[in-house]
Amino acid sequence: MDLNTLTRNFLLGEQKEDLSVQFHLNAISEALKSLKPKTQKEKMKIFALHEHIKQIRKKNRILEQKMKVLQEQMQLLEEGEQQ
Repeated sequence: MDLNTLTRNFLLGEQKEDLSVQFHLNAISEALKSLKPKTQKEKMKIFALHEHIKQIRKKNRILEQKMKVLQEQMQLLEEGEQQ
């Protein structure tokens, strides 16, 4: 799915699937890559945004790992209650 289709579906409210944070970050990253900065200031802003995306990806990965562990613990607790 390309960015134009994603944008059109979003604006028309036709988004049917639950998109992950990673998907959204990739879309933002691709949009940033397509920008053509004209000044050094604009280049630095785009660079800073790329760095922010990297940090968000890192923190998202950590949160997903923690969520997976918590879901496994919850499942074990639920199985313990059923027995």
